[in-house]
Amino acid sequence: MVALAQAGRHSRGGGGSGPPPAAIAVIAVVVVAVIALAVFTARAQKRKRAAVEALLAERGFVKRAFGRKEKAEREAAFKPFEWFEGLKGGAKGLGWIADGRLDGLTVVVAQHTHMVYTGGHGGHAVVNTIAAVPVGGGWPRVRLTRNSLWTRPLGGGGGGGGKMLGPLESEAFNKRWRVACVEEGFALAVLSPRVQEFLSEGGAKGEWWAIGGGGEGGVEGAGVVCIGLAASADAAALAAMLDRLAGLVGSLPGEVREGLGVG
Repeated sequence: MVALAQAGRHSRGGGGSGPPPAAIAVIAVVVVAVIALAVFTARAQKRKRAAVEALLAERGFVKRAFGRKEKAEREAAFKPFEWFEGLKGGAKGLGWIADGRLDGLTVVVAQHTHMVYTGGHGGHAVVNTIAAVPVGGGWPRVRLTRNSLWTRPLGGGGGGGGKMLGPLESEAFNKRWRVACVEEGFALAVLSPRVQEFLSEGGAKGEWWAIGGGGEGGVEGAGVVCIGLAASADAAALAAMLDRLAGLVGSLPGEVREGLGVG
């Protein structure tokens, strides 16, 4: 051992000021590990995108992405969602959109990404996946976010102002959701006991809902019934979102369903 130490000192003294071989080996292992992780992540993301595209195609959706020069098309596609204050950056964060049908209704699926920067540290991407049934103008805004100590009021992908709605009939619903609305009467009409029961069960932790968009402060002709997920949804999560959207629409009161064009 002494001889090895002396040999190491001799080699360092006679061979310049470079790092010892052991340090070089450690650095090489770290570099290889980082590269392997990057390759694995890229391949996993590619498989995830392919699975989502396969699901959309299987269900008859037509997906389209937006190039840098397609600003007008991107802004037009984003218009029904522009009152969602949680989708920072507006239309420029819209990565792709897919149009299709679900239980006889037109449905739009999209993914939105924006960057958040804190202090002097690097930023991180915030992704929201949304699936929505477009509706005409005149529907005031109603926004539902999960009621958690770890989430801020009106967090996630929505927002859009309004006042907090008081407790409803279902205790399970009140424990799970916080509701903000522009017009209390409309919110109460939408959130019927049947809807409260539906929303009190199932769903992902990052789920949020936005209904309306017309009416006071809204965009004429650009309302939605929208489910959102505060994440980049994989194929399984997206399939569950579409099922949840169909389930909510099926639970809506008759007069609200008539506004969607279904009985």
